[in-house]
Amino acid sequence: MPDFAAAAKDAAQLLSRLIQFDTTNPPGQELACLQFLQNTLRDLGLETRLYESAEGRGNLLAFRPATRPDALPSDKALLLMGHVDVVPAEPQYWTYPPFSGTIADGYVWGRGALDMKHLVAIWVVLLKLLQREGPPLRRPIKVMFNADEEAGGHLGAGWMVEHHLEEIRAAAALNEGGGEEIRLGSRSYFTYQPAEKASAAFELVARGTPGHGSVPHDDNALLWLARALEALATAQPPLVVTEPVRAMVESMARHQEEPMKSLLLDFLKPEKAHDAFRRFQLPQQRWTLWALLHNTVTPTMLTAGSRPNVIPSEARAVCDCRLLPGETSASMEHWIREVLRAHGLHEKVTVKMPPAASSPSSPLDHPLVESMARALRRHRPESPLIPTMLTGGTDGSWLRPAGIPTYGFVPLPEGEEYERVHGIDERVSIGGLEFALKVLYDTVVDFCR
Repeated sequence: MPDFAAAAKDAAQLLSRLIQFDTTNPPGQELACLQFLQNTLRDLGLETRLYESAEGRGNLLAFRPATRPDALPSDKALLLMGHVDVVPAEPQYWTYPPFSGTIADGYVWGRGALDMKHLVAIWVVLLKLLQREGPPLRRPIKVMFNADEEAGGHLGAGWMVEHHLEEIRAAAALNEGGGEEIRLGSRSYFTYQPAEKASAAFELVARGTPGHGSVPHDDNALLWLARALEALATAQPPLVVTEPVRAMVESMARHQEEPMKSLLLDFLKPEKAHDAFRRFQLPQQRWTLWALLHNTVTPTMLTAGSRPNVIPSEARAVCDCRLLPGETSASMEHWIREVLRAHGLHEKVTVKMPPAASSPSSPLDHPLVESMARALRRHRPESPLIPTMLTGGTDGSWLRPAGIPTYGFVPLPEGEEYERVHGIDERVSIGGLEFALKVLYDTVVDFCR
């Protein structure tokens, strides 16, 4: 049995070093970090290939062959994924410099500690354990470390799917996006993520009559835009119950007492969902459940006018729109136009929505899911594994349409501060790294044996 406490310290040191590569995207510049990882994986005896997708940008592949005589072919491999780019940080607000990788108070601090250089470090240390003392495995393992996830992945996982799909072809992939321990009442659950919503940002453009600000009138583009945003905010989008969310809610309800059990199940019923949302007393979980059951529209940017004393002829709003699996931007645009029409705004406000496709869901009954569940039961038997869906996006959105079932699973125990992701003082505990290493090591061995 590996010494996971020592392995966690090893992962913490590696994570600290990875954080010290400033891979803020934009501009990304991940190549130096990937070259460091390439040398590290080569030192473990793995074959590696580094592909440059743009100047200073790239993607790293590594290969561990099967170690049993009855080896499976390359396209039946397990793919371990991670991205090395990070979002910007505001160093003046941090306890420790965000690119110092400081290890203090039982934590590794820095931008990327939870999103998601910690998983990159975990995969490297896990491979080190397998190379040093792992059991014979029938299934090959592939590793892909990507650029550009934080900006949509077009130079990262998307580029690899377009240019090197057969090299990354696998029976399944493990990625970021799940593994959080969530608590409801006295019961805790660990999530895995087989699906995610797709981004379909759009623009509303309102037009009116320009004029002098000292003479108000009733054809002000700003007021038309405000009415349109209010109409969308108060509209009730249709309830859409996807397979992963149905399984999640039903699994949680199965372990709850009344009245929570019935309240959870009411979220799945069109005639009761709105009332269930009103009665649910946990604000953060309530809004998350709402987003998991509906396509959503959130205004995020406004543009209008040039001077305080000029009524503009045009006002614009950019809205973040997230589509559930199976939904299309065309159907969402139709719904938006119908809302505007119902409020008499369709002649004053237009919708500009580029085409966007949603990512399909990966199967809930895949053998990799069974391996995750067995590994979790070994280390946390009282906490069931349940599916979830990301309201945001990951690189998995590129792989699922290409036919590679992809699951987010980075198991971290309760107490890890996910609200620090993209925020101030991002950090991960060394204890959390140890737990993740234990569960993921057992998951990989179980699936690859």
